[in-house]
Amino acid sequence: MKIERILVYQVDLPLHEGTYSWSGGKSVDVFDSNIVAIETDTGHVGYGECCPLGPFYLPAYAAGVRSGIKELGPHLIGMDPTRLLPLNRFMDRALKGHAYVKSPIDIACWDILGQVSGQPICELLGGRYGEDFVLYRAISQQEPEAMADNVAGYRSEGYRRFQLKVGGDPNVDIERIRQVADRLEDGDKLVADANTGWLMHEADVLCVLCRISTCISNSRVRRTTSVYRFVGVQAIHLYWTRTSTGWMFLCVVMQIRRWTW
Repeated sequence: MKIERILVYQVDLPLHEGTYSWSGGKSVDVFDSNIVAIETDTGHVGYGECCPLGPFYLPAYAAGVRSGIKELGPHLIGMDPTRLLPLNRFMDRALKGHAYVKSPIDIACWDILGQVSGQPICELLGGRYGEDFVLYRAISQQEPEAMADNVAGYRSEGYRRFQLKVGGDPNVDIERIRQVADRLEDGDKLVADANTGWLMHEADVLCVLCRISTCISNSRVRRTTSVYRFVGVQAIHLYWTRTSTGWMFLCVVMQIRRWTW
């Protein structure tokens, strides 16, 4: 089997809420997505997609996918899409970095392999763990009452997991969390995602205001052979679940934002 042609389709995906906003004033009002189709000499066609969350969420952007595949694609013509490891190694030699460009190509090749083998991709990747999974709903950053109204609306649609986009003034974020928490019921879970919007002292303030006891401090962390000082927070996730006796704090998950010597 050989790759005969690679097609890229640009698709605008409108947002149900109009805009999607998070910390630092970042927002998008449409998702610029790329659908990749790989055609083979046997008639099999595989599909993949890359849809970055704008150009400022991760080191990837939608137009870069199209430009990258324009550069990389011609080198892949004639290759076997079912030999995934050699193909991925070849892509890394032909184009350094830019993993997000290669991702939809890799997905499309897995799609072809699944068609040829007659198996779902989940089985090819190691096996199915279940028949379904719980979805969560991200809640765009707005005024506290508007976010609480959105959560209530999505809860009526069946959602039970919610991720609030916070990361602004800690006092306003606290109000966002409190108003949303008042709308939830037993078993619901709430995540507050700051998306690099809080500094260390702001995260501490929020934890105190939420009555969360943490051991966050200016501790020293070893990374490879060098010692760095923890000076910022990339993301702090605050997890709650509601029980019959009230709200129970579950955990804090933090990622490092920056390091200094």
